[in-house]
Amino acid sequence: RGVRFRGDKRTARVGGVPLLAWGAALLGSVADDVVVVTRDEAGARGRWHYVRDEIPERGPMGGVLTGLRIVRHERALVLPVDMPLLTVDFLTYLRDAGAESDITVPRWERLEPLVGVYSRKCLEPLEASLQRGEDSLGDFVRSTALTVRYGGEEEVRRFGDPRRIFFNINVPEDVETAEALLRAGGS
Repeated sequence: RGVRFRGDKRTARVGGVPLLAWGAALLGSVADDVVVVTRDEAGARGRWHYVRDEIPERGPMGGVLTGLRIVRHERALVLPVDMPLLTVDFLTYLRDAGAESDITVPRWERLEPLVGVYSRKCLEPLEASLQRGEDSLGDFVRSTALTVRYGGEEEVRRFGDPRRIFFNINVPEDVETAEALLRAGGS
């Protein structure tokens, strides 16, 4: 919803590219089926398929559920729209790290449930959580009976400083910070 951003952060530009296109391109670098779940757009655009969130106003958990219903594969790599400093190398690692797990998420100082791999086995438990009024993806990951693989801080640090990797854009000033971080450390 971009409340703190005071506008539609999907259209904010980092490196001259809107965040929504940036995230889709990152996914397209490591996956052959890119589904973008968004609150108000639907249809195919190039190799990306945009779908309207089936459960609007329930946050990322509803978006993950919508995406899992659509993707062609058993597992889906999930990204938020507002983390432009994630790297292809890190996403490739994450995609491959928990092939035997139902969920794979990084955890350093905190859990990063919005950057993870979720299997279709999550469909029913996600639906049940939402029906109970729960909508925290982090709480879901921490409490599920499904198998969860946590990529620890040491693993994450192989790809850089977690504060940089997971830097997210919450307010307009964060766009400038992301631009400066990109200039300082490459893309």
